[in-house]
Amino acid sequence: MFDVATVTDFSGQNARQFELRALFFLASWMEYGGKANDLPLHIAAIGQVPKSVQVLADRCGAEITGHQPFHHGGFANKQRGFEVNRRTNHILLVDTDVIVFSDISDMLLRLGDNCIAAAVNGNLPVMKRHEFMQIYAGLEIPVPEQSLPPLDVVLNTFKSNKRPAEQYFPFFNAGIVFAPWDSGLPEAWRRNMEKIINMRIPFSSPKVHSSDQPSFAATVVQLQAQGGQFKLLPDEYHVRWQHMVTGTLRLRQTKLLHALRFCRQNVNTETCSAEDAVKVYGKIMMNLARKQSAYRIAQAKGLCKARCLLQQFLVKKDVLKMQARMNFLCDKYVSKLIQ
Repeated sequence: MFDVATVTDFSGQNARQFELRALFFLASWMEYGGKANDLPLHIAAIGQVPKSVQVLADRCGAEITGHQPFHHGGFANKQRGFEVNRRTNHILLVDTDVIVFSDISDMLLRLGDNCIAAAVNGNLPVMKRHEFMQIYAGLEIPVPEQSLPPLDVVLNTFKSNKRPAEQYFPFFNAGIVFAPWDSGLPEAWRRNMEKIINMRIPFSSPKVHSSDQPSFAATVVQLQAQGGQFKLLPDEYHVRWQHMVTGTLRLRQTKLLHALRFCRQNVNTETCSAEDAVKVYGKIMMNLARKQSAYRIAQAKGLCKARCLLQQFLVKKDVLKMQARMNFLCDKYVSKLIQ
């Protein structure tokens, strides 16, 4: 058993987006979660929780707790997920834009009792090499020797040839993180995030100060140097668009889909419907699939092109299946609750 927690922010201009994401997360948890439905589920909520989320949370037995924004809010709010009422020895902290497609109750058995786990970042880090070095120096942690390429490079997506590097410093997607409660991660991650926020380093991207990922990556390096264990999450527990459009994982293999662009476009108004959100996300995924197919075909020769075309067909089929399953959640749960 392990706790599962997600953080929602209903206090700001993205309240509608968080409401939609929370409803789809909870609906997918009930519909496709299987034995995972018995795991303790928590919602760390910032701001007034919409009635729709309260109703669905009650139906799936999720505990809602109220919290204040962490520092300047945004991605930093994820730290509030460690403030839920602990019921087990481990926690799975997930972003609200995660869709459950299969049972995850075996995650602890797969990973073991003592390790922290997360997946590599999808794209290139927002930081440059010298900025990594400044963060390591500022936090007084060793510079890692390991090179860990992002998913775009590993899977050779159409974005993989942008800004290549000889060494890729360890950088992870903190949207799905598994850890023992007593691993030191909650305390060290928060402490390092606060330090990076307060650093007077002129980072090339403003996202460094507001993102949770630089501090998470540094914390993993720090805890490993202290003897802590870390593993990469098996892909099926953190599926992203790169896995889908390259055909690396089929939908039937997917346990948790991190729907990174879901509810980020055309959902800022009160008139947006859940159906529109699914439709827009389906178009985004299909467009990514077309770009990836064109990229692979341009690289291929002879029979390889035929294989690329077959792969394109299978990928599009999976995208349509994914959209159909999300529409099912919409019809059965979400549309009946949201105003």
